[in-house]
Amino acid sequence: MRQFFKKENFKVRVFTLFMLSAILLVALSGCSSKDNIPNPSVSEIGEKIAETVDLSDMKELDDNKLQKLYGINPDKIDEYWGLIPASNINAQEILVIKVKDPADIKQVEEKISERVNEQRESFKDYLPEQCFLIEQYVLKHKGNYVFLAISKDLNPVEDTFDSFFK
Repeated sequence: MRQFFKKENFKVRVFTLFMLSAILLVALSGCSSKDNIPNPSVSEIGEKIAETVDLSDMKELDDNKLQKLYGINPDKIDEYWGLIPASNINAQEILVIKVKDPADIKQVEEKISERVNEQRESFKDYLPEQCFLIEQYVLKHKGNYVFLAISKDLNPVEDTFDSFFK
């Protein structure tokens, strides 16, 4: 150990310190990996969905309808994009919500599930083919995003949503 501190070993000391620094830098950078969590805007997701499938028989969701139909307080969400049926003989709905606090995801999903169940009861005897669409619905979340799809084009809509989180 004493030889390490002798003046003659200056180059060895510099090389050793350099190598230790490099190893430490590599080790610490591996520990501090930031997850590259995608953060698309819900309007980006909505626009891509609209490009993928025909949504001409639907209308845009607003704050009032969000609260009335889903019982979701707009203050709990960062942003949303949604489409609801333009007429009462259509059960299709597509909704993308970005919640402010991940702790609210479960509550938002419960509210959406309540809406789906109400729609199922409403269409059960009235329009069985629409009820079939409701029964095939997709409700899930990725990160802070909650997604609902009741659609005749369910797979392309869901795939489009999922593509933002790969």
